[in-house]
Amino acid sequence: MTLLGIDVSGRAVLVVGGGPVAARRARSLAYDGADVLVVAPNLCEELKELRDSAAVRWRASVVEADLDGVWLVHTATGHARMDEAVSAWAAERRIWCVNASDASQGTAPPWPPKRSRRSVRRARSASSWRPTSLRRASSRFDSALPGPTR
Repeated sequence: MTLLGIDVSGRAVLVVGGGPVAARRARSLAYDGADVLVVAPNLCEELKELRDSAAVRWRASVVEADLDGVWLVHTATGHARMDEAVSAWAAERRIWCVNASDASQGTAPPWPPKRSRRSVRRARSASSWRPTSLRRASSRFDSALPGPTR
């Protein structure tokens, strides 16, 4: 299990990009048993090490045919237009695709999540815990959260 919580062992995966983000994804996918092809004109040191150890395969330039037979694509080029083009190719083929440039568009919730006493009180009031257990848990939450107590 990796990245999206899906089993990639034995599956063909394309990672487009040669920087640290692509390296982290390629390493994780290879560790989980995927057959990883990295496509990028240049590779960061970590990707060079992965290529040299035969953990991943490498090619210098991406073409649409690179997606033939691929089950998952991960784009991390650092260039939104390139990531979007590869994502479009994947969508046309109905291939799972993670576009790293989407993160800057706010597709993921902020981390760490914002917490406040108000949201904790709302959650506590909707709870089905016994009152004594709820009071103990509430005091632990209250001591951990910033801001006024009421």
